[in-house]
Amino acid sequence: MLLTERSLNEAQVFLISGRFDQSGEFTLGNAISKAREAGCGHIMLSLEQVSWIDSSGIGIIFLTYHELRRKGIRLSLINPKPAIRQRLDLVDIPRLIPTYATEEEAAPAPTGCFTHLQQS
Repeated sequence: MLLTERSLNEAQVFLISGRFDQSGEFTLGNAISKAREAGCGHIMLSLEQVSWIDSSGIGIIFLTYHELRRKGIRLSLINPKPAIRQRLDLVDIPRLIPTYATEEEAAPAPTGCFTHLQQS
């Protein structure tokens, strides 16, 4: 898994590329922790370049959602490919986590997320 990040309308967007499985847990967890510490109120996981997701990747999304929710931080999923969306649908992830076709649709009103976070 490759992870890049950027800010958009005071949200932090994490673009995940390649296979999303347990090997990405540490990388994504660290990046999200930095965003939380910076005061980010909305995190978006862009899944458009994910080629494969297994149950571990889905579990990471699920646990991330619950962790962020307890801290009052929004999580959105962006543009999963049809095969990825189908796997997410099987376990009702879109029922819990808003899923959008584009980052712009998910872009929130200002929430105080700092834009000085480093690109990974």
